Amino acid sequence: MELNFDEIFKIPVCCLKSNLSYPTVKRDTKWFLQFILMYSIIFFVFSYLAYCIIFYDLKNNDFTQACRNGILCVVFTVVTFKYFVMLWYQKILMRLIEKMKLDFEFAKNLSYEEQCLVLEYAKRGRWVSKLWFLTAGGVGLIFPVKAFILMGYYVIIGESRLIQMYNLTYPPLIEGIKDNYIGFTIIFLIVMFYVFISVIMYIGFAPMGPIFMLHACGQLEILKKRMQNLFANNGDDLGETRTKLKNIVKHLQEIYHFVDDIKESFEVLYEIILKTTVFVIPIAFYEVIHSFQQGRFSLEFCTFIIGGITFCYVPCYYGDLLMEKGESLRQAVYMSGWERYWDRSTRSTLVLMLSRAAKPLAIQTVFRIVCLDTFTELCHQSYAIFNVLNAVWD
Repeated sequence: MELNFDEIFKIPVCCLKSNLSYPTVKRDTKWFLQFILMYSIIFFVFSYLAYCIIFYDLKNNDFTQACRNGILCVVFTVVTFKYFVMLWYQKILMRLIEKMKLDFEFAKNLSYEEQCLVLEYAKRGRWVSKLWFLTAGGVGLIFPVKAFILMGYYVIIGESRLIQMYNLTYPPLIEGIKDNYIGFTIIFLIVMFYVFISVIMYIGFAPMGPIFMLHACGQLEILKKRMQNLFANNGDDLGETRTKLKNIVKHLQEIYHFVDDIKESFEVLYEIILKTTVFVIPIAFYEVIHSFQQGRFSLEFCTFIIGGITFCYVPCYYGDLLMEKGESLRQAVYMSGWERYWDRSTRSTLVLMLSRAAKPLAIQTVFRIVCLDTFTELCHQSYAIFNVLNAVWD
């Protein structure tokens, strides 16, 4: 497989280009008008969802419907912050993408073993993008597919009915026309557009953080191999050892800068994602259980649970992997066999590398480190909130 960024990660790249948020998309008047039109539609749907929660669901003590509408409002909030990140940090994100492209190009001149390492982590990044395509795509498809299946079922049994993709309470004027073909089509298309924009943003943006983390892991793995062979292969050739060590240090500094850019770009977004998912998962669980008790099965919100867990677990898992690779490199530096060589300059360089590597190479949010411990804490908090919901509303 050729090391081409746009080809390997074509799923997220195409999605981000289609919703006008990719860093290379030209920001001109045409882009602005298209963006305003697109965002106005999804903001209108979000506003009406919030209106339904306040003026219909809570007034009627319909907590289940309020939960359903609230989850879709949270989706809009996360999508909005993703747009913000893509626009506000577009230069940094472009720098990350260009760095990966440059490393892919440089990898063509590396040894076969190192090329395989770069390719391995690129494939793992592609797997993450496919995972999000299936997860987010499945969540989005379940709404229209369920509506079409129900309409087909009613046609088969001789009762022609129009089934909306998502049920909402409308003002009397709209309630009177929502069941005719024109009104039904307009409402269906507006809600479908809301779902489509949300889905392609999740498919496009959610894998980017893990893709960058995996690339950093691959580069750290290459440096680990070089450190393990640094003194073993060079014998007493002090000049060659110094040159190779200098190249390793230079490459390591580039990786640190790369990880710093990831931290800066995703710091606030990951904090928001972790905070919102703490509430989305227990609310979705409550909705599924409550609907089951009423004799119906809320399949669409089962997919929200799967999507929410995946959304948090994937960056936490690869954030943990990045920390592990950073620690592995630190150990490789210490175990490289430096004690057999008495060159003062080389030893001083290694001491500096060990001092820098003592600080965990981690992706941080505003308040926490993105790792599996954080995901475990999130699960505990979600479970506690779920118990509170059960105690209060049951």
